[in-house]
Amino acid sequence: MEYAFFPGCSLHGSVREYGETVRIVGEAVGLSLHEIPDWSCCGASSAHGRSHRLHAALPARNLFLAGRMGLSMATACPACNLRSRQAEIILMDKEETRRELEMLMGGRIPVGDGRRTPFVTRHILEILLEEIGLDRIEARVTKPLTSFKVAGYYGCLLARPGNFGTEHDPERPESLEKLIEATGAQWFDWSYKNECCGGFMGVTRPEAAISLVARITADARATGAEALVTACPLCFTNLDTRQQALKEKPLPVFHFTELLGMAMGLDVDRSLRRHLIRGNEFQIERRIGG
Repeated sequence: MEYAFFPGCSLHGSVREYGETVRIVGEAVGLSLHEIPDWSCCGASSAHGRSHRLHAALPARNLFLAGRMGLSMATACPACNLRSRQAEIILMDKEETRRELEMLMGGRIPVGDGRRTPFVTRHILEILLEEIGLDRIEARVTKPLTSFKVAGYYGCLLARPGNFGTEHDPERPESLEKLIEATGAQWFDWSYKNECCGGFMGVTRPEAAISLVARITADARATGAEALVTACPLCFTNLDTRQQALKEKPLPVFHFTELLGMAMGLDVDRSLRRHLIRGNEFQIERRIGG
């Protein structure tokens, strides 16, 4: 199975360990991710506040480049996924904008049909669950995390807005729990799993992000969770960094691909060493294969 891979800015920078483990796990289950040559920033949470045209053009360019590869586009960041899907909707609904951008780029920009295949853009979570399948993932697990108690954290953009997100029910997301269960770990349903972590307020208003992270980690800890698992680069960054300002002992935070990699017996040690809340402080190696 092959996809054109749009890593986005974070996977080449602040959370490059996430990008590395996305590829490692993908290879292990038969998913080939071909990075889009000369990809550009999708605009994240900035472009749409400046220019409607730029908001569509930036992600549309990556869709255009993926189309030249003859492949659908895979993302690993919920913000990149959202911006790309919003661009697809604009291109489907606004013929004038589509003609302008295709003339600018010199070719057709592929989009979903709005019905059976709503979007060309797919998040890695969707691909793993809906195309690779849990059976193949579970068959690859060699070191089940049977004594590991984990809470899946979705944040805002993975499940919302409902018509763009990766979840069938934005208020009761379940994809992370399915993958956690596949690793053999124990998971918990909890109240704050899709509450905001502060997002980019971590830069402009860090005190607000710290307060939100404190509520999230306190609720996860109250359920009995020993760690958090995310599928969002920004959520991971806030949870991994903002706990340093709290009085409680921090909960380790993992990218979901790291959890899968550990259960599959893959080499994710270099990835874990990039965390501020270190896995070895949690003695993670004692919880693998038990």
